[in-house]
Amino acid sequence: MVHVTLLLSTATASIRKNKKLWFGIAFGILIVFAALRYGFGNDYFSYYRLFNKAKAGDDAFAKEPMFSFLVWLCPNFYVFIALTSLMTILPVFFLMKKYVAESYRWIAFLIYCINPYLFLMSLSTIRQMLALSCFIFAVHFSRKRKIIPYLIFIALAVTCHASAIILLPVYFIANDKKVSRIQLMTLLLIMLVLLIDKNAFGRLIQLVLKLLHITKYSDYTVRGGNALRATLLTSVWFLYIAVNLHRLYGRTLTFAKLSLIAYTVDILAYRFSMLTRITMYFEIFSVVSLPMILYQNNTVFKNETGKFAFVNKYVFPALILTIYVLRYYSFFANPMWESFRVYHTVFSVI
Repeated sequence: MVHVTLLLSTATASIRKNKKLWFGIAFGILIVFAALRYGFGNDYFSYYRLFNKAKAGDDAFAKEPMFSFLVWLCPNFYVFIALTSLMTILPVFFLMKKYVAESYRWIAFLIYCINPYLFLMSLSTIRQMLALSCFIFAVHFSRKRKIIPYLIFIALAVTCHASAIILLPVYFIANDKKVSRIQLMTLLLIMLVLLIDKNAFGRLIQLVLKLLHITKYSDYTVRGGNALRATLLTSVWFLYIAVNLHRLYGRTLTFAKLSLIAYTVDILAYRFSMLTRITMYFEIFSVVSLPMILYQNNTVFKNETGKFAFVNKYVFPALILTIYVLRYYSFFANPMWESFRVYHTVFSVI
């Protein structure tokens, strides 16, 4: 049922006639799938228990008042699931519709579905996904250089998940300002140092957590990191954006920079896996950056020839698609994500 739904919705999004209509229907399929789910995802029953505790008067979400308000607003948990599904999927629809060229939206939708850490994981990490939804709108205002609406949406994000406070300085990055080769080389050098010195990044993380007065995740800094294979595969996305970054412009540049943050953090997660929590805030923007890099390479730079052009236009996209397929397979083969394999609707318990 899960694979059929994702395949059906992607096929619907790729219909060429009446593109806008079918693209909306494709998102409608995902919303219905998410809103009617029961027991789907690792955190479903954890949220179920916390919801009931909150309804019984327990102050389960004292530090996240917006989330507490949503719990208070919903008469039961199933309405809560439906409402939060709508609130976390519609902003992604807005993101693609607003910033991806119409003929490339089906690719954006494919990325959203085939990357299990985007749509599927959003059904489990509800609080952080609500914060991410606020962040999507914050970035929209950051591009317009409207700092007040940006701060308002970041504040809303923090009331959904306290970790969103780290998004505050992104205002200075989420814009169309060019990234120089020197800046990119500096980033690569810093990453190299942090990857080689296994203690340096731990001290840096502890310092940041201390400055932000966050103690909840401090113990993660002593835990292991991501696997080397996963890190190497992530490096392909990083390199694809990095080699194109200097010639991007406009919205493509904005979202490429945000995606680069995601892949930078994901690579550094080789040392400390807890960093993937930060990745979640930025990887969603790959649904804009990757299709729009393809778009610019096939329009603005369509007459380019040579080895670099061949690798950039064909080898990188083919390799990225292959990695997505492998990651999708690996996700469902991993016992950790067993709760995502079988789909049940709420009608089975009502």
